This record gives sequence, C-alpha cells and structure tokens, in this order.
Amino acid sequence: TPKDLDKLKEKMIASAKKAAHNLLGLSDWMVIREADIDTPVEQDWAEHREAVRAESDRQEEQITQAADVDALAAIVSNWPESPDDKVRREKREAEIARANE
Repeated sequence: TPKDLDKLKEKMIASAKKAAHNLLGLSDWMVIREADIDTPVEQDWAEHREAVRAESDRQEEQITQAADVDALAAIVSNWPESPDDKVRREKREAEIARANE
C-alpha cells in the first residue's frame, strides 16, 4: 500500500543518513581541529567527506522518487572509500602483486 511504501522509504532514508553520519564521524575530529587550531583538513579527506554527503543525497533522492518496492530494491549504495582504506587496499594489492611475481 502507499502508506507501507512511505514507511519503507522513511526507514531507507534514515538508514542512508545514519551510514553517512557514521562515515563522516570517522573524520569529524579533522573538522574540529581545523576550527579549533586552524589546521586545514587534508584535501583527500575533504573530498571524501563531500563524496559521502553526495552519496547520501543521491540515495535519498532515488528513494524519494521510487514508485514502488521494486524500484527501492534496485537502489544500490555506493559509499566512497576513505583515504585510509584506499591506502590499506593499495598496500595489500601491491603485496599480492609482489607475491605473484
């Protein structure tokens, strides 16, 4: 029913916002440090934070526009990789590449 669809949309939007909140929380200290002692947030982290907000906005827009449950089920999350996770992934990939030489 339309009421059930609206409830599902509310839950999905809340879930996307919570995920964004959790991802941004990992680097909030950088923003606080910038405000407190004027040490700028590193560019890669600033870009990451913007990408998290953009993904949250994209998901909310798709959820809001979904006409039915099937459209909601088709929405795929695409959260950005943090700069720290990227460094760890690249290190693992380099180790694997060296091991396969």
